[in-house]
Amino acid sequence: MRTQYFGAVVVVLVIVLWPVESPLWAEVPVERDTVSDGEGSESEKPSDEDKKQQKGAEAVEYRVPGGGYLTDPAIAQDEPTTSALNRIFPLWKSIAGDHPLPRPWSVGLVTYWQTQDYDLVSAAIGIGDLPELELDIEGSFAYIDAKSVNVKAGLWVLPFLNLTGTVGYNIVETDIHLKNAPIEVRPPGGPGQPPEIVYGERTLDLDFEGPFWAATATLVGGWKSWWASGILSYADAKLDATVGAIGENRFTTERYQVNVGYNFQGVNVWIGIQYMDEESREQGSLEEFHYDVLIRRTSWTPKLGMHTVMAGRWELTVEGGFGDLTSAMFMLGYRL
Repeated sequence: MRTQYFGAVVVVLVIVLWPVESPLWAEVPVERDTVSDGEGSESEKPSDEDKKQQKGAEAVEYRVPGGGYLTDPAIAQDEPTTSALNRIFPLWKSIAGDHPLPRPWSVGLVTYWQTQDYDLVSAAIGIGDLPELELDIEGSFAYIDAKSVNVKAGLWVLPFLNLTGTVGYNIVETDIHLKNAPIEVRPPGGPGQPPEIVYGERTLDLDFEGPFWAATATLVGGWKSWWASGILSYADAKLDATVGAIGENRFTTERYQVNVGYNFQGVNVWIGIQYMDEESREQGSLEEFHYDVLIRRTSWTPKLGMHTVMAGRWELTVEGGFGDLTSAMFMLGYRL
């Protein structure tokens, strides 16, 4: 079901942002100088681009525009490039007309932090040699504080489509608050009787660390200094328990985000809305307890962000989330 929903969102975003006969993607007409041939007729004066083509040179220009933007305008560059990889990508350059295109390849170092409450889907707790017992989870919840450092690499495959791959390292602190958990086992009251299990409130403080990976697709369109983007992302992590516990945490995240932004002389600012579906299964043991807990949270989060280019090819991105999910992201990137 989650995979079908993910695919449906992809189709909707492609339909919304697809560049067919739309002012977002309209080519800007280019005025050409003319010269007289002395007999009253005029012919076009060769432009600089015509001269480049006559010489057999295929140049891709990356320049700061004075008008409209097709992709993220802050990453357009002044200097041309003739490297083989930059000549190939992005594909289908003609759709951009005279709009500037970003350098297609990028790498970045990212730090990210988020915190929020999660709902318990199921919880089973055991003590000592006793089997795990399914608990009544009403009133129980989990609180997760997550931090990560990661490296991402991106490519503008098409003028309106960027694909990004990310690998990194997660540090996750989880507090699972259980309203009705076994907290003590008392000796049997008599021969042949089972041990008595005492129930009460219990908090499992669990810490996890480990690597993760993520894949992201971004669709972008723009008109003049305005632009909009749709982001689809999937992340997967398998983390190991630390600090006294033994076990693992399998964590998956699906993220969908829509942004609307404006470029102020090379500085992009935007507002957006993010939908996130996160699921975590935590299994292992802590002291005399052994546990199997499934938690999940879906959330809508407003976003604010800023992006700018520094010293030519270096770029800085900052984004924050507010509400039930609080987050902060900082990225230092470089365009190849």
